[in-house]
Amino acid sequence: MRHIALALALCGALAAPATAQTLRIGMAAETTAADPHNYAAAPNSTFRDHVFDGLTALDARLRPSPALATSWSRRDDLTWVFELRQGVTFHDGQAFTAEDVVYSYCRVLNNDAEVVGSFSREIRRIAAITVETPHRLVIRTREPEPLLVSDLASVAIIPRG
Repeated sequence: MRHIALALALCGALAAPATAQTLRIGMAAETTAADPHNYAAAPNSTFRDHVFDGLTALDARLRPSPALATSWSRRDDLTWVFELRQGVTFHDGQAFTAEDVVYSYCRVLNNDAEVVGSFSREIRRIAAITVETPHRLVIRTREPEPLLVSDLASVAIIPRG
């Protein structure tokens, strides 16, 4: 009988609604900003990597791997096509789409308070971004950019306004 009461108590605890919790991240140095587009200092990048995703990620050998983009291909020397992950939601419940990528990249380019270590270096090489479908994005560069997929791993995607 005692085991049944304990099991019922555990079931009740598991069914309880989620409550806000505190996220603690141990870091060697303090961040200068929580904004993922502000400054690419090491502590900021460490924080960004715990909270945000880019279109791609870099594996242990610094090779691009899927993140918010599940795959990519080239139409020609200047044109990249990214297939985006479906079923992703932001912390506020908003669904992730190609429009969020456009918003994020435009935000990086239009940063009035841009600092030297910002992310505009990666984005300035893009000549145009086209949303073909909610989960397909086409990026056209100004000149051939063989490292674009790797470099985009450092640019966090945030929800559009």
